[in-house]
Amino acid sequence: EAERLVRLRMQDGKPLMPPADIMHLVEGGAIPEWKVDEAIHIWQATRREFKTSVNPASAERLLFLTILLAQRFFAQGEQKRQRALFESALNALSLPRHRQMMRGSLTRAAARQGDLAAAEAWLAPCDRQSDDLQMDSAYRYSRAYIDLLKGDWNAVGQGLGWNETDIPILDAMESMCIVMRAHALEML
Repeated sequence: EAERLVRLRMQDGKPLMPPADIMHLVEGGAIPEWKVDEAIHIWQATRREFKTSVNPASAERLLFLTILLAQRFFAQGEQKRQRALFESALNALSLPRHRQMMRGSLTRAAARQGDLAAAEAWLAPCDRQSDDLQMDSAYRYSRAYIDLLKGDWNAVGQGLGWNETDIPILDAMESMCIVMRAHALEML
């Protein structure tokens, strides 16, 4: 485990950046309202590409567009639309890293809606000890989210580490993990 954490630390500190071919859709880390229709159109076209061939560039594009559109749908209170987006992307994506990111998102969405059984089911197939920081962070963040809602404060701290240096977390997920860790510590 110590060696795996060293490998994860080597991947830490690198921001999760959208592919260059969709950077024009992103302003301030989000898709502005006036570009949402274009982003949805590109997302749909990219998903259709998977029916004929899968290439790494289109997979990254689909992953990032899914994340960005899901954030917008969540902010607008469209949880069902967000979940449909995650499920559609999960069905299309084939790389383990991408699938685990989608499963983590579905886990947290189900947990937010109070369906912990569904959250556990979405998380169950995930790799609990990946050497990929995105996969590992998606699992840890999602597991901690469930544990937090269950009131299992020790599990939250053990999963995320008791301080910021214990376990590397993907920068895009780190702020939420810090808040969950602090809450668990406060409750203890």
